[in-house]
Amino acid sequence: RVEAGDMKKKVTLLLVVLLVLGWYQTVNTVFAIPVRYAAHITAAEKYARKEIFEDALTEYQEALKLQPKSVRVKRSIAEMQLKLGNRPEFIRGCEALIGREELDEEALRMLAAYYDSNGKEEEIVLLLRELRGTHSGSEAVNELWDRYRGSYEELYYSYEEIKPFHDGYAVVKTEGKYGLIDMEGKGVIRQIYDAAGAFSQEAGCAPVSEGGNWYYLNEKQHKKLVPDEDYDYLGTVSGGIAAAGSGGKFGFADTQLILKTECGWEEVSNPYQGIAAAKRDGKWALLDDSLQPVTDYIYEDIAMDENGFCSGHGLVFAKKEDGYHLVDGGGGEVCARVFENARPFGSSELTAVCMDGKWGFVDTKGEMVLSCRYEDAGPFQMGVAPVKQSGKWGYIDPEGNFLIDPVFEDAYPFCEGGTAPVKQEDWFLIRLYAIS
Repeated sequence: RVEAGDMKKKVTLLLVVLLVLGWYQTVNTVFAIPVRYAAHITAAEKYARKEIFEDALTEYQEALKLQPKSVRVKRSIAEMQLKLGNRPEFIRGCEALIGREELDEEALRMLAAYYDSNGKEEEIVLLLRELRGTHSGSEAVNELWDRYRGSYEELYYSYEEIKPFHDGYAVVKTEGKYGLIDMEGKGVIRQIYDAAGAFSQEAGCAPVSEGGNWYYLNEKQHKKLVPDEDYDYLGTVSGGIAAAGSGGKFGFADTQLILKTECGWEEVSNPYQGIAAAKRDGKWALLDDSLQPVTDYIYEDIAMDENGFCSGHGLVFAKKEDGYHLVDGGGGEVCARVFENARPFGSSELTAVCMDGKWGFVDTKGEMVLSCRYEDAGPFQMGVAPVKQSGKWGYIDPEGNFLIDPVFEDAYPFCEGGTAPVKQEDWFLIRLYAIS
């Protein structure tokens, strides 16, 4: 019995000793980790200062084993990968920190600086566009977005003339001949024609003139519509109707290119949204979708864009003696304000108007949204508008902030593909990453 009791005491004592030793080892390990971690960080920073990047990377990686959740260490590892030329590892490292629930702003700035230095502003814009949806409150995201949202590339085509895009295509002129291009600047209809009009997605074709003969081509440059009689002019098809000219006068034809009206007007607009304008005896009237006048011939002018359209959002700027009035398709006054000049509405609900010699922007109710302070301006499209300041053209956002500084001789609105025609000696295209 005595021996059994002694044995029990010895076992108990052994268990206590083992417990104490285990506790001591655990405590020692726990307290040793920060010391070892700090030693690796110190060594890594020393190597980095001396530009011994391989050893610095190794030390940071050892530190990460001790503190696997350390954002600082992960960021330093990504930085060392870049120093060593391991660009894919650098990008993956930054993206891992950026894609976290809590965005690491320093990693974002590092990645943005890398893309910037390598001429990859598009990558920055695409990344920031995504982050604005998930981290809209981030100071770094908003700061970088303001800096890069106006980034663009120049497309390597040039033209003598170009018109604004309509339905995804633009009329261009090179060496005195006309054709059409798409939103990437690629030729769709060769520049071999004497004249050309805007493309119609509805009809799938655009009017061209060759040797005095007018007809329509599709995007494959195949004939789509050919009249049985000769016309002096054919316009863009819209709502199953196209402007047509014969004998120096104008009227309208259907998609079979058979006249729906006599050619008795001095000028006409391209129809759009069931609205057209026609001029007789020096005065303009508005026409409805049946091509009947809905106003008297009382207007001195109708504001049209470069493609010959006068309406947008069912509205028209029609000029009387006191200036341009914003009216609906029936000629009804939308607002009491009168403008010195105006541009038709585009795809946006903001367009440019002129008062006291300066241009600003109104909405579809005729209310001023941006005061008249520019030398010239075009309508908003895709959230951007061309404006002229100090003799040069640039682009602004709806708050009036410049996205692209005024550096161009001329400029037209952006299309849905993110491209816009601009001029510096010759016309060419730019593509804005933020809306492409």
